[in-house]
Amino acid sequence: MGRSITASINPELLRWARESAGYDVAAAAKRIHQSEDRLCPWENGKEQPTIAMLREVARVYKRAFSVFFLDNRPPDFEPLPDFRHLPGDVSTDFSPKLRYLIRRSRMRQEWLKEMQEFRGAQPLAYVASAGVNESIPELASCVRDLLGVSIAPRASWRQNHNPLRTWIDAVEKAGTFVFQSSDVNQDKMRGFALIDHLAPVILINGKDPSQARSFTLFHEFSHILLGKAGVSNVRFVHRGISDAARIEVFSNALAAEVLVPAKTLREDISTKKMRFRHELEAKVNHLAKLFKVSRDVIIRRLRDLEFIYQTTYGQQLARLSKEEELWREREILRRQKNEKKGGPPRARMVIRDNGRSFTGAALEAYSDGMITVVELARLLKTKAKHIAKIEQEVFLPASGAGF
Repeated sequence: MGRSITASINPELLRWARESAGYDVAAAAKRIHQSEDRLCPWENGKEQPTIAMLREVARVYKRAFSVFFLDNRPPDFEPLPDFRHLPGDVSTDFSPKLRYLIRRSRMRQEWLKEMQEFRGAQPLAYVASAGVNESIPELASCVRDLLGVSIAPRASWRQNHNPLRTWIDAVEKAGTFVFQSSDVNQDKMRGFALIDHLAPVILINGKDPSQARSFTLFHEFSHILLGKAGVSNVRFVHRGISDAARIEVFSNALAAEVLVPAKTLREDISTKKMRFRHELEAKVNHLAKLFKVSRDVIIRRLRDLEFIYQTTYGQQLARLSKEEELWREREILRRQKNEKKGGPPRARMVIRDNGRSFTGAALEAYSDGMITVVELARLLKTKAKHIAKIEQEVFLPASGAGF
């Protein structure tokens, strides 16, 4: 009988929820298993969905069930600027998955701001402190000093050492919260930054190789320094005169200089122009291992510093792109195999996705009685049964290994 009870909803909110989730009528109707002829009357108020149908709508649109009964549209977040520059792309609309990822990240950021204010945290001086006309080498040196990292120790890191973990720990220690997510494909988003002087947030795409994520981390940290929130795809950036192009070119250059300083790179290279492919590929492999970065970062640095020609750069980048596609195919198979075995420990994935700083802040709020275990599980997007293991994992000393 409950399935036939209709819900007296606000039709305007139904339409708003669909549009803010990034669905047109056809796509939404397909996702909620209804026809367009059924959905449209709900949105114009001529008909009403049943309770069961509305629950499915709420699930698909990622909204609370109760929101559809409000008299007025609830406060929502402003759309993020789109810094993605994909060759051949016309539309820059965010996918439903990306929209929800941004919205959930902003909700966590709002919670963090409240916690930071309650605990008397001071504004971070480095947020929105830089400009695109600043000296890249000088700013990169300041970033390394701020984070307490340097170049020299990297060559001696153990083979199983995970540089990404070290970089993230350093960024979080400086006060920026770092999230990861594998819900969106890399061609749609490599990362994004959310600006706030108490709780700046970076999200990086967990589907990328760890070395690529290191570059994205510092690209987005550049956005924090510039005070420019937005979604990036750091792999595809066109040089141009627009503000967005200048910001992306600057952020790429700063990330490259932080990870691979020009002075250190020049000291390691004795040949001015490397014309032979086997010589170049061997040098790229060596430098990638030395600096603990991806090979395409090294190729770009060699091009920018004029150690290789533009044509050589294009050829090498195309080769690396093909190898990356093969890596992704193998990675998909590996993940599918791991899923059959149960996959990585759930606690570690929760910590990876939420970051140690956010996870620790949520656990501390729970320990202080400020939130319930249900609210904690919702914040961390996990089940209550995993909380004890997450608490045990998150406070383990950083070893450099991990994810």
